[in-house]
Amino acid sequence: MSPTILDGISTDETTNLTWIPAIAVPTAPSLATEYNAGTSVKLECLLVQTFSADASVSKNELRRMCSSKARERAGIEKRSIADLVGVYDPQDLTTALSKAYATLEKGASGFLVLRSGIHVDTAAIATDLVDVYKVTVDFRIKIAAADNDEHQFKAGISVQDWWEDVALVA
Repeated sequence: MSPTILDGISTDETTNLTWIPAIAVPTAPSLATEYNAGTSVKLECLLVQTFSADASVSKNELRRMCSSKARERAGIEKRSIADLVGVYDPQDLTTALSKAYATLEKGASGFLVLRSGIHVDTAAIATDLVDVYKVTVDFRIKIAAADNDEHQFKAGISVQDWWEDVALVA
């Protein structure tokens, strides 16, 4: 008998990335007053590169004088986010197209909330699982546009804290 191969969840158009200026309880973001608030910014259709977060853990070596063997212990855990690259209108920074550019200004701090595995056109509901990153924008620079291309910018992000698999609450 052959094994059953289970289909995975497609990553095509199923990544939602939202900027939220403040979250009272990062382990339980409010769907109504934080995630869907007028101050939150939906970034997924304003970014031109895939959101990419990474993790690493340093390893510490434990040695004892009485042993020739060294042991390892997990050390500092770190999260990082690749630079965000988005589009903007260089002549009108108040348009919907420029919302990510205006939001991700140097020195801004807030939360990036990543909802994956649900199509971008599907409204968020309480119990949806998200990853929450408390971040600071380190820099924002304009990128020279190629012929026939959109004007773009790049924002560097530093992760201050993070929470994974957090359920949105009503």
